[in-house]
Amino acid sequence: MALYTDPTAGFSILYPVGWVYEAEAGVAFFAKSEEALEAVDPSEVLLLVVFVGAPEDVEVEFGAMVTAQDLLDNVLEDLRGEEGAEIGEIEAWTFGETPGLGVEIGWIEEDIQFRGYLIVAVDDEVAGVVIGMCPDADWDAAWPVFRAMFQSLELFAPEVPEPVERGPIQPGEMVEGTLPLGGVDIWYFEAEEGRYVNIRMDAVDPGTLDAYLELYDEDGAIVAENDDGGDDTNALIADFPVTTSGTSYIHALTYSGEGDYTLSLEISEEPSTGGVIEYGQTVEGTLAEGAEHGWFFEGAEGDVVTIAMNALGEGLDCYLELYGPDGTALTDDDDSGERLNALIEYYELPADGTYRVIARSGILGGAGPYEFRLEQTEMVVEGILTYGDIVTTTLEPDTRHHWLFEGEEGDVVTISMTAVMDTYLELFAPDGVRVATDDDSGGDTNAEISAFALPLSGTYRIIARGYGDEDVGEYELALIGP
Repeated sequence: MALYTDPTAGFSILYPVGWVYEAEAGVAFFAKSEEALEAVDPSEVLLLVVFVGAPEDVEVEFGAMVTAQDLLDNVLEDLRGEEGAEIGEIEAWTFGETPGLGVEIGWIEEDIQFRGYLIVAVDDEVAGVVIGMCPDADWDAAWPVFRAMFQSLELFAPEVPEPVERGPIQPGEMVEGTLPLGGVDIWYFEAEEGRYVNIRMDAVDPGTLDAYLELYDEDGAIVAENDDGGDDTNALIADFPVTTSGTSYIHALTYSGEGDYTLSLEISEEPSTGGVIEYGQTVEGTLAEGAEHGWFFEGAEGDVVTIAMNALGEGLDCYLELYGPDGTALTDDDDSGERLNALIEYYELPADGTYRVIARSGILGGAGPYEFRLEQTEMVVEGILTYGDIVTTTLEPDTRHHWLFEGEEGDVVTISMTAVMDTYLELFAPDGVRVATDDDSGGDTNAEISAFALPLSGTYRIIARGYGDEDVGEYELALIGP
């Protein structure tokens, strides 16, 4: 067995000699082959996934918890909605000095019966979720391997290096630095309102360092971030608009790995990619692999917009992100258009000002030409709901239904959409930010946003739609409140 240690996440584990691994942002994947590791696919070979970090980081992914039982309940809640879910007897484990629990589980996915063993652990300084999985037919051979890995697992307090203040960086300048595992270098620059900022971070050896960038404003609020917008796994924040003159701070950090890097800054009066677009316009662009384009438009509070990004050819998975005048991320979309095209439809703008749309590739990546369209549209409201309402209506082809309801901050609501078709729900807060989505949590292919605490008081909007263009027909929508 070989030893793997991640001091910044807070764990060590032994894994079989000949296996391969990949670590990124608190998650480590161990697999029997490179093919399974690249696909994160346990359907062919053994796969073990480790998610370990400070308790507050684990809570972001898995929900609030105080004990290992709380964390286990959170993880199993999602599993119980899976087809063919099986949950065995819960067993006590200890990982170093961290108490934990383990349980054998099973489920069916794409007609394949899977078997796995789930580990959770929690103490004051570290928490984690670990799962070993494979096809059910391979479980008898896999379990001794997974058990040996679990028995070797030790959790400890994450050792996060202190950020290093590196100093100023000037437009047109390239600086150099070295990052340890989990390290952060902080650089700063001055920029005037109305300018556009391009920041590039390149690893000297991309094989050892996956670069990551964060940009903070003068008040310490994060306004932009990027992982792989540059070449390979390098980071690029492109055409970020400066909305207030002053000092901005660049955090150069590692998504995974460690090593040397270069950092460069450019400030211009016009965007270098994308550009300005107005209502009713359709423009074209060409995305390089891993790149992103910034498009800007002027909008007024209450404007309802539709933004579409369509690939012109094969090989590009389109993705859209919409940011408000203050830099707040409002909504995003991957495949709501036809095929792999992106579509943000009937979105009501929350304020007057300049909006930014990032056009980039989605999870499937790709590169090539695309068409970008911005329209001011009229949203037709299907109806106004109150808590306890259950309505039935029919979804026609190429339509989405918009439902409104009034809610108070702290109200816990459940929204369910039940039909023969595959349903999908989106929930938007009064400030226009999409706060929840769901596909199949209601069982089978029904959507359910369950026990969601409303973050603000005001008018909320529900989008009820089919998961795909072919999903049409009658559905029942229920809104349950406090």
